[in-house]
Amino acid sequence: REMLPQATGDAAAVKGQASLASLYRFVGINMYYCEEVPDAERHFCKSIVMYLQLPNRSEHFTAIQDTFNQLGMVWCNRRTFGKGFGFLRRAQHMYFTRPDSISETAVESNYTLTIFYLAQAYGGLGNAKLSAFFCAETLSRQLRFHSCAQPTALTGEAQDAPFDPKDWARNCVALSDYFIGEGTFWTAEYLLHAARLKLNEAAKEGTEDYVEILAQCRRSLGSMYLARLKYSKEFLDDPETAHMRWCGQKKDGTPDPDDPIDKELKLTVQSLGREDDLVGEITQEEVDAIVWDDVVPKLVEFSQGTPEQDMAEEDEATTESGRCLALPNKSSVRLAVYFESMHSDISAVISKINREFFEVNKVQRGLPMCVANNFEGARAVFKMANHYFMFAFETYVLDGWVTDHLNILLEVSGLYKALSAYEQVVPRLCAMLKRRTIMLAPLLDQLNPTVYAAYWRGIAFECAEVEQELYDVKVGGKRRDGSSTTSDDNPPSCSPVMRTKLAGHVERGCLFYERFMKSFDKDGVTPVDFDSDSLKPYVHARLGCGRLFAKHPSSDRDERLGFLKKAMAHYGWVHQYHVSHPGLADQDPALAMELELCREMLELLPTRMDRIAHGKS
Repeated sequence: REMLPQATGDAAAVKGQASLASLYRFVGINMYYCEEVPDAERHFCKSIVMYLQLPNRSEHFTAIQDTFNQLGMVWCNRRTFGKGFGFLRRAQHMYFTRPDSISETAVESNYTLTIFYLAQAYGGLGNAKLSAFFCAETLSRQLRFHSCAQPTALTGEAQDAPFDPKDWARNCVALSDYFIGEGTFWTAEYLLHAARLKLNEAAKEGTEDYVEILAQCRRSLGSMYLARLKYSKEFLDDPETAHMRWCGQKKDGTPDPDDPIDKELKLTVQSLGREDDLVGEITQEEVDAIVWDDVVPKLVEFSQGTPEQDMAEEDEATTESGRCLALPNKSSVRLAVYFESMHSDISAVISKINREFFEVNKVQRGLPMCVANNFEGARAVFKMANHYFMFAFETYVLDGWVTDHLNILLEVSGLYKALSAYEQVVPRLCAMLKRRTIMLAPLLDQLNPTVYAAYWRGIAFECAEVEQELYDVKVGGKRRDGSSTTSDDNPPSCSPVMRTKLAGHVERGCLFYERFMKSFDKDGVTPVDFDSDSLKPYVHARLGCGRLFAKHPSSDRDERLGFLKKAMAHYGWVHQYHVSHPGLADQDPALAMELELCREMLELLPTRMDRIAHGKS
């Protein structure tokens, strides 16, 4: 190092400076993996400056590219994206402007890392769309280069980590969540089946255990079909509201005001480190000695390298688009993600699984092709989701996988709920509702209500709501908006057999609500105050009990009066809590309406009880 200034321009000095730059880079990498990040950054900065001063730096193209990546990663991990983008944009620019003579595999590998870090950086800025784009490109490149033979790394060069099917599949599953949230279900399905097929392929070729990750993938497929069923119903009821709910309200994030990102990213002394850490490490003279060119310019634009491609799906796409997914109804969809080597296999699987859906679902102009627009189409989507959930259950058993098992069971319950929104035949609708309580109710005796308090309460509350809905359905059918078809002050007139069934629903519903409410008691005493997360469901449970007790169809006068007194007690508790907490109605408009209803019932129920006591009702 001391001899370099005395031998400027000499071939040996140039070679020595290149070796020293390489040494700084390798020491920086070692320090970074040893979690000595500030020291690693210093070495990376010294390395990049020395590399960029070389007259023959094209010979060190991949090393410079890698060093820019390392510095970008350091700053993005600190959530200082302004500096991180300055390095990552240069690495990206180098790839697109590289000389024709440079075609090494290492260049492609480094660029894959560049877009991987850009995906993280855009995610940190809250720009989910661009983050998803670069994630998709990363996955595609990993798959493409995995299928090619990789040359052995030269001595002293870092060896790329081998392709890991598990990590690749997990990233596909994670990326599918973004597309589900955007309502682009064909792309989400494409990603999930790609992950499943790759895992199946790896499981056949290797000895590694893929059971758990395959179960996770199948569970995600079930969740995706469940989301598609929910989206279908919302879209049919109100397309504009559904679009706004799923993707219309999403906005790209903005940078942290403490980390402004300039439109023009310059490589300066300040951008090569934190001033308090790098005083004296990099001098202005060293930066001035850098020779800029078209491959490594002094200034790059922040927007440079931003993709022009739209990440949205497009129904009825032409096969010329290259990302086309052929569907069983002879139509096509342009996907936002494309895996060339697996595309034909993924397309065949999607077509096979969705064949029944397209056979029974009515095609309507203006509707997305993923939308189930009748009961038969919804049932086809239900079968697909249930198929994968049942596979997931084989791995996620209750003994050993409690939380995973419970989450899947709740999703299956939600699957029946989503399908019931399409059902118009009352006996079948009742069967779906009963199926949910059969699945969930036994868990209340199997789970520890203290250890699994959130799950236990959620299950108790859901079972109570199901019993309440069964009562409403059997009395007068179910409205499309899900509201009750009976009034609180008039239990129905019906046959003795039906009266007994309705009484059973009332009593079981109230029992579930009461078990839910007792889970909040401390030493058998109801708390005086509730936190914001617990208050709303607790109040709804009280009101639910009040409604059910008020609608009990008992023919015995004393029993009816007793149930009405219980209803009064629940309504009275809610009213008293409201009086002692004046701002309660301001927290939620829906809760304010419930509180007003509670006040009205407290005025009406005494009159009704008086009429029953005098034999007038």
